[in-house]
Amino acid sequence: DDFASFLAEDLLPRRRKEVIVSTAAEDVYLGVCSMGALISCYTWCRYPHLIGGVIMFSTHWIGNFRYEYDPVIAESMTGWFCSHLPDPASHEVWMDRGTEGLDSLYTHPQDVIDQCIISQGFTTQQGYSSVAAGETHNEPSWSRRFPQAIRWMLRE
Repeated sequence: DDFASFLAEDLLPRRRKEVIVSTAAEDVYLGVCSMGALISCYTWCRYPHLIGGVIMFSTHWIGNFRYEYDPVIAESMTGWFCSHLPDPASHEVWMDRGTEGLDSLYTHPQDVIDQCIISQGFTTQQGYSSVAAGETHNEPSWSRRFPQAIRWMLRE
C-alpha cells in the first residue's frame, strides 16, 4: 500500500510538475517486469483515476521467492486482481510471459488472468496477453518484447 501510494500520490504528481506531461489518466502507463509488474498492477487497480494502463512482462503471479508454483498464493493474487480491475472502457493492460525458466511457472495463473480480463469486458484492444515461446525471465528477453508492447500502447 505504501509503495503504491508513493507511486500514485507522490512520484506521479512530482513528475507532472517537473516535466510537461498530460494529466489525463489514459495517458499514464506503468510498465515493468516480474515483481515490479505486480506492484504496477496493484497500483493501477488502486488508483484507476490516475493510471490508465499497465504493461506487464513476466508478471510474478506465483508471488514467492522459492521459485515454485504455490496455488494458494497464485490464486489469492489472481483473485484479488480479477475482483479489482479498472473499467475496461477507460483502461488498458498488456501482459506477456515467456515459456522458459521461471516464466514457465506462470502458465496457469496467467491463463486465469486472461480469462478474467475477457470476462470483465476487456477487448483485445484494451487487454492484450501473449506468450513469447522460448523467452525467459530476464532483461534480454524483456527488451526483445518491449517494442511490441510500445507499438500496442501507441496503436502503431
